Amino acid sequence: MQVLRQCLLLAAKYDLDLQPEWIPTTNNSLADALSRFDYSRVTDLAPQLANPECKLPNLGLRIYNNQDYR
Repeated sequence: MQVLRQCLLLAAKYDLDLQPEWIPTTNNSLADALSRFDYSRVTDLAPQLANPECKLPNLGLRIYNNQDYR
């Protein structure tokens, strides 16, 4: 929720209009797998995410491994 709050604050700061749009699961399978923490499906859909080399700054996200959700 913190990431969403930061995005909304940035949108307000820079006077951006956000227009959310619902996308059905069949057209958005990667986002669906990510939201369900289904990491085996994520890596099937996007193998490059199996070992990401992320150079982004720390955004305050908490990373969980698959063991936390069994």
